[in-house]
Amino acid sequence: MKGFKEEVSVSQSPAQAIFPISSSSRPLRVAIFGFGTVGSSVARILIESSPAGLELTHIVNRNIARKRVDWVPNSVTWTEDVESVLAQSAESPDVIVELAGGLEPAGDWVRKALAAGKSVVTANKKLIAYQGLELESLAAANGLHLLYGAAVAGGIPVIPGLEHGLAGDRVERVEGILNGTCNFILSKMETGAEYADVLA
Repeated sequence: MKGFKEEVSVSQSPAQAIFPISSSSRPLRVAIFGFGTVGSSVARILIESSPAGLELTHIVNRNIARKRVDWVPNSVTWTEDVESVLAQSAESPDVIVELAGGLEPAGDWVRKALAAGKSVVTANKKLIAYQGLELESLAAANGLHLLYGAAVAGGIPVIPGLEHGLAGDRVERVEGILNGTCNFILSKMETGAEYADVLA
């Protein structure tokens, strides 16, 4: 795969485990698309933890003026212009981290990023549920990564566990509670509450 090491060391920080590390001598440049609660938290991790081999270079969001914060270094470019971030240049990012959520414009951003030769990391459950197969095919066709472990089970590393830890086994069935809301509802129903009441 372009620009990435194939293995992740168990001694890496959580941020290094989430983002593939560049095998080149320069840091892997990261752009965050979406600067809400999750996007700003990821930016803070990248800035404060300064994981080796990673550099936050761009933040992309609509109405960027109201999103600016003083703790982001001046070296980071704030923009609403997706096309300029994806254009090939000496400063363009290597990885797009899509944290806007929903199907659009996030789906369009991810497709454009993969078409432009950028690997993508996303926590977007809806996008992966509806368009995951298409996006996986596009990433594979371009020799890129599409990583979405953060969209599954609250970021619990389920996908790497299945891909690597059980690689020699044949998984026939996976069971589990789908999300925190289902967990809450089913737990209440287990103690005798009615579905409609708990949902309300």
